[in-house]
Amino acid sequence: MIGARMHVLLVDDHPIFRKGLEFLLLDLRPGLTLSHCSQRQELEACLAGARPQTYDLVLLDLRMPGFEALQALEYVRTVAPETPVVVLSGEEDAGTVHACVDLGACSFVSKSAPPAHLLQALEQVLGGGVHLPASSLGSGDAAWRSRTAADQVGGLVLTGRQVEVLRRVVQGKTNKMIARELGISDGTVKTHLTNVMALFEVGTRTQLVFELARRGLSIDALGEPETSAY
Repeated sequence: MIGARMHVLLVDDHPIFRKGLEFLLLDLRPGLTLSHCSQRQELEACLAGARPQTYDLVLLDLRMPGFEALQALEYVRTVAPETPVVVLSGEEDAGTVHACVDLGACSFVSKSAPPAHLLQALEQVLGGGVHLPASSLGSGDAAWRSRTAADQVGGLVLTGRQVEVLRRVVQGKTNKMIARELGISDGTVKTHLTNVMALFEVGTRTQLVFELARRGLSIDALGEPETSAY
């Protein structure tokens, strides 16, 4: 996904915000191609008949004209399930962020963040990382919240196949989609995912994505020590 030639679809109904974000994105990735949508009809036209790799990333305003609540995110995940989606929103309460991750968003960027923080968040997303608002990262069970700062960095060794599965989980893909892409069974994907969640000491996909964000890790940063056929 990441690279100078990446194609991003920006979906937002505020022209000033779109233009400002365009300047930021092109500054971060000068070779980036950017397409715009400002309403439901335009979004449907952009995604109608689009090939799986037409867009490398969708930046989606959570509240779009023509959609209610989380419908815009649900629509994009249904029509373009292979494309990573980053939610843009002025809301960043933990419940909203959790709901977006549950629906398959790979990151959540707050529009209300100071410019420097927004720039950092976009850099993290474009670099293959997972960004979620700091206000949402305290959610979870007590054991998850009580880890020390020393436990928040690196130290994990994953197989190549586990990294491949993890990368696709972060992109919001289902076990069936991952199995099809990797040419393995659903059961094998589930086994790899169970082992990865055990390594990160979490119990759900949502917690796994939040834990990656909490540690500030990108998929590439995890490395691929070896590749397995299983």
